[in-house]
Amino acid sequence: MMNQYLLLILSALSFCFLNFLFIYPIDNYNCLVIKIVEYYSKRYIG
Repeated sequence: MMNQYLLLILSALSFCFLNFLFIYPIDNYNCLVIKIVEYYSKRYIG
């Protein structure tokens, strides 16, 4: 389960980084994938 969690974080960070590089006007802080990762981290870790 922890390996899947780490993979989720890495994919989300890389996705937002690619957004930041190629679609610059998108606010990277408000990236939807980051919000999803925050939700799951609260759910799994507490």
